[in-house]
Amino acid sequence: MEISKAKKRTIKFNLSLDSNVIFDLLFLLYIFGLLAHKTAVGFDAIFCRVTFVLYIGYFIFWLFYNKEKNKIYFQRNMTFFLWYLVFTFFGLLSLLWATSVPKVFSYLNNFVQILGIAFTLGVRIQNKEDVVKYIIYFVIGILYACLIVIIRTPASDWEKNRIGGVLGTHENAFGNYVSTGFILCFWLMREQKSVLKKIFYMLLCLLFLIFSLYSGSRGSVIKILIGAILLVFLMLKKGKNRFLLLLIVIVGAMFVYNILVSNYFFYSIIGKRLVGLVNYLQGNGESVDSSTLERLYFIDFATDLFKLKPWFGFGLNNFAYQLELVSYRHAVYAHNNYWELLSDLGVIGTLLYYSIFGFYLYLFISKKSNSSLSKFALAILLISIIFDYTTISYQNVFSLSIVFLATKAIDFSESNTQEVYYGKKILQA
Repeated sequence: MEISKAKKRTIKFNLSLDSNVIFDLLFLLYIFGLLAHKTAVGFDAIFCRVTFVLYIGYFIFWLFYNKEKNKIYFQRNMTFFLWYLVFTFFGLLSLLWATSVPKVFSYLNNFVQILGIAFTLGVRIQNKEDVVKYIIYFVIGILYACLIVIIRTPASDWEKNRIGGVLGTHENAFGNYVSTGFILCFWLMREQKSVLKKIFYMLLCLLFLIFSLYSGSRGSVIKILIGAILLVFLMLKKGKNRFLLLLIVIVGAMFVYNILVSNYFFYSIIGKRLVGLVNYLQGNGESVDSSTLERLYFIDFATDLFKLKPWFGFGLNNFAYQLELVSYRHAVYAHNNYWELLSDLGVIGTLLYYSIFGFYLYLFISKKSNSSLSKFALAILLISIIFDYTTISYQNVFSLSIVFLATKAIDFSESNTQEVYYGKKILQA
């Protein structure tokens, strides 16, 4: 019996809808594994690997199933993917001059995941609404990570230790998750018209702030402060008293700081680390904490390495190997993305990495976009540039995924009837 055209269209629509649901579900499961199952043993080891394979595998199946339609998708702006592909190639090429060749391949798994996210979402994200959808998915992923922390962290640890390590990552990394979650929810809160939804995202902001304090990451707390200031200032309409707002923020920050250094519990977790940073900024070297002193040593060491090989560096991820050669007790990365890249890949590699930020900052300015989403994207790019001085991001799957979403937000900051295809404006069909 012949099926009517209308019924065929219905079947095709339902199949397409189901495909989208499956894709989004697999993406969420992958994000759960990426953020919350990183111990590399037992269930975690299986979960984080299987979810990535299923996610990429289903995407490949979806591509072949929709191969005619996807001819259009492949013409989309894939600037981020192509940029990171070139950067990865240059980084791996550094094996030709690297002091330690095995170190060059240490982050290969991270590179594959970043390229996988950039390509799959580069194809799947079709408009501004999709960008917002994936922002929400990352918020869900961060909430899931918080839930796992609650379940796995012993009650005694909440009273005396930093939390987040149970995820299989450093507490500072968990602090990065929740501070980013705060910034995402802070923007989502402002975008809601419903009072109930505003309250919901406000509560999520409060939750992420609390987890940030418990993580003991001073970078996380400072990131929340600077992120909130940037978003408020960028979102405020002309004529608002920004100086009054700045005064309110400063007074509020001083109030929170006073609580952190006067309360014994919070002082033992994060307050003493903030005090050490403040002492350093004030030039009181005798009272600087050990973490800050080590970071300063890393910068000095990286500076010396950069002077020896300024153009191409010592090879990808070779900063840590150079520390091993001098028998340093804590041979790790530089805790500073700029000096890590300058010592590893020199001026060439560093400029190549930060070219994507320069390109999208230029694109934002040239488009003169006034949309809330594009201003949010600008805030994300600026926050990334600022906090790269305190962390390593070039191989961080989570951090670069958020930057990727910011670039897509700027890509779609044209009018509602236009999209961007390799720099050209083409009217939507």
